[in-house]
Amino acid sequence: MGATFSPIPELNLLKEFEDSLDGEPYSRGFELFEYGRVSALGAEPSAEMRDHLIPFAQATASGSFYALWKYDGDLLRGRGRPVHRSTGST
Repeated sequence: MGATFSPIPELNLLKEFEDSLDGEPYSRGFELFEYGRVSALGAEPSAEMRDHLIPFAQATASGSFYALWKYDGDLLRGRGRPVHRSTGST
């Protein structure tokens, strides 16, 4: 693996695993994308969303995604919380 994917060691391991599969899926609908990709938050995310959510993966083909929530702005000292945003469809 070349550049570091994220400041989260476990996400870096997942990215390394994903890269080793040469594009083969390992979970239906799940795919890592650019760490911190703000466009996953929607067309015009609020400043609060941009400041507190760090998207890192697509969850489903319908547009749901996974993100880390910076609790009180603190992510790297073990206070980040994973969150899942759904499009509302099942």
